[in-house]
Amino acid sequence: YQRRVHGIKGWSRKGAALLGRGDFELAIVTYAHALKMDPNNETLKEGMKAAQHGDANCGGPDPFAKFFTPECFAKLAANTTTSGFLRDPDFVAKINEIIRDPKQLDKNISDPRILTAFKTLSGLDLSRKR
Repeated sequence: YQRRVHGIKGWSRKGAALLGRGDFELAIVTYAHALKMDPNNETLKEGMKAAQHGDANCGGPDPFAKFFTPECFAKLAANTTTSGFLRDPDFVAKINEIIRDPKQLDKNISDPRILTAFKTLSGLDLSRKR
C-alpha cells in the first residue's frame, strides 16, 4: 500500500528510502517533486544527485549518520529508555563505532539497544501503527 506523503521531510525520507533500496528512477521523481516545494534544500539536492548517478552512496554520508554524533550521548542519557544502555561499555563502543563509520549502523542494527537508540535519536517510532 502507499501512504500519503506530506511536507518536505516526508518527501525527503521517501526519496532516501527509494535511493537506499536502489529504485533510482522513482527516487528522482520523488526528489524532483520535493525540490519544486523547496528548491534550495541541500539535502534534497544531494539526494537528487545521488539518484541521478544511480548510486545510493553518491550523495555524501549515510542519511542516518546525522543522528549518530558525539552529541547523541546527551540525548540518549536524557531518555529513560536509553540512559541505562550507556552503562554498558559494549553499547558505548558500538555507538562510537557508528559515529566514526556510519556504515557500521547496518552491522549493529540487529542489537535491539542500537535500534532503540536510533529510534530515540531520530524521533521515529517504527512500531507505531497509523
